[in-house]
Amino acid sequence: MNLQESIRRILREEVNESTFFIRRVDMGLINKEFFENLNLITSLYLRKYIDGIDFNFETFEDHVIHYFMDSYYNDLTNGGENDYPVDEVYEFLLNHFHKKIKDRYDTFFGRNINESEDDEEKKIQKNLIVIRKLISMFDYSEVCDMWVEYNYEDGDYEIKSKMSTKNHNTAALEKEFEFLENSIESLGFTNCYVFRPWYVENCEDEVKFMNESEDKKGK
Repeated sequence: MNLQESIRRILREEVNESTFFIRRVDMGLINKEFFENLNLITSLYLRKYIDGIDFNFETFEDHVIHYFMDSYYNDLTNGGENDYPVDEVYEFLLNHFHKKIKDRYDTFFGRNINESEDDEEKKIQKNLIVIRKLISMFDYSEVCDMWVEYNYEDGDYEIKSKMSTKNHNTAALEKEFEFLENSIESLGFTNCYVFRPWYVENCEDEVKFMNESEDKKGK
């Protein structure tokens, strides 16, 4: 552990709460708002990850905390009229959310690609990891399984899914899939296709997707 990490650890142990922050912020909503901000920053760093831009956990964590603090600027400064103890609030949030940020970073960016693979295969596997993580961020109550495959013949990434519920809100489900497609497109994946769910009696049943080239919805 280097000096910077030791200092940060000590600060986390000593700064257990920020009365300044707690008096001005609805602590009942803080977790929900934090994860909304964390998802935004994760998407930003997924783009960096895809583009091959190097970054480390400290950079990611610092960006998350500062972005979250900025969202509370008006609450902390009384509409911009007053200064506030930036360092105190920063260390409080760092201590409060450090584990959640670390878990998110490790889940999305902590895995290394096998260095023995050729460059093109490494890129494919790296993109598959990114798409899998993106899929995991969404909650499809009607869909019992979802996965992504790479079609080596067509050079496409294909997201497929299964559902075991016949009676479902078709409009709501379609809206969720459109949101997924738009999110994937925003990360620069122009050769990724999202197939609509295949109905199965049991989620464990295997399915064979027919006429896939006709069903592809390009994004």
